[in-house]
Amino acid sequence: MFVVGALAVTAAAHTFVASDQQRIDTLQSQLTQTLAEQQDLQLSRAELESPVRVLAIAERQLGMISPESVSYLPRRTWPFGVAGWSRRGEGRPERSGGSKGRPAQVRRVGQN
Repeated sequence: MFVVGALAVTAAAHTFVASDQQRIDTLQSQLTQTLAEQQDLQLSRAELESPVRVLAIAERQLGMISPESVSYLPRRTWPFGVAGWSRRGEGRPERSGGSKGRPAQVRRVGQN
């Protein structure tokens, strides 16, 4: 009787393992298909974001024209940032205040 019971348990275990293996195979197939689709979508995105394509659409469909010349403004960081602020005679920024919810005030050292 013990042998028959052991065989029944073993057969049931094999059935569960086979069922799980079939599910694993299905999921693996879906994963492979999804990864291939993701690669295709990434390639399509790269093609759509291409600067050459964007420029062509801007010129043909939106009427963009290229300028004859380009002028650049000089870079100044004051009062928006401190980096690069080193002109002589203009002073260096100093912070005061800013506690208890009040905004900080910025003034130049050497000036009142």
